[in-house]
Amino acid sequence: MTKSTRTVLLVVLGLFGFGFLATGLLVVVLVRAAEGFGGSNEWTEDAVAERELPAVYGVRLPVKPLRYQSRQLGFQDAYFEVLVQLPPGAADAFLDSNHLARGAEVPLDADVLDAVRALDPATPALKSFTVELREALKVDGGSWQLHRSGELLEGPGVLWVHLTAFET
Repeated sequence: MTKSTRTVLLVVLGLFGFGFLATGLLVVVLVRAAEGFGGSNEWTEDAVAERELPAVYGVRLPVKPLRYQSRQLGFQDAYFEVLVQLPPGAADAFLDSNHLARGAEVPLDADVLDAVRALDPATPALKSFTVELREALKVDGGSWQLHRSGELLEGPGVLWVHLTAFET
């Protein structure tokens, strides 16, 4: 192998190695950027601010919450979720102040129970009841839809309100 051939080979291998490094860095940057597009799976206190509850869910909290957590998911169509712990016995005040009614008992979603237990590991067994939220106004003349749902999670000495909304 001649010296010039060896030099060309080293340059090609160097470029090839640099290409792998650059491609790897580009993949890392793109993956990190893509994580931000879909919102965060993490519960925080400000993904949906408490002051936004009337606009997103059509409800207000009648008393100061003991705990308030929310998250926003989705890319093109957003998905909002809120978990609120209210004082025990505040269910009627919440329902009455928002002109809502307690619905049927439904099975408790395991993901919701996991989120509640992450916030309060001592949470007792809970029963879940649907809450029919009012239909969202179609602010753009009808093409935008916001689908809302809610549930009360009740147990001995514990009350949680779980709200979801998603766009289409």
